Amino acid sequence: MSSVTPAQPPKPERPRVPHVLAAVALSLLLGLQPVTTDVYLPALPMLTRALGASMSAAQLTMSALLLSFGLHRWSGARWPTAWAAGPCCCGAC
Repeated sequence: MSSVTPAQPPKPERPRVPHVLAAVALSLLLGLQPVTTDVYLPALPMLTRALGASMSAAQLTMSALLLSFGLHRWSGARWPTAWAAGPCCCGAC
């Protein structure tokens, strides 16, 4: 009996994001945080009245918003570099 292994289908290539599209997407994401802050700050008094919460509790939500944006930028800054370099460097990022 001969052992014949079935042919492996070729691995599909990762779709490449055009540089212009990536630049536009990053610009929009970087501009989102200041807009969010500018919209959120004037709404804090209405938030406290509507939810019956204290001002310090509402300000903690603003701190959570800024912290989440900061963590996202900190962790997200490493991923595009790893994707651009290919799979060999994904573990090193």
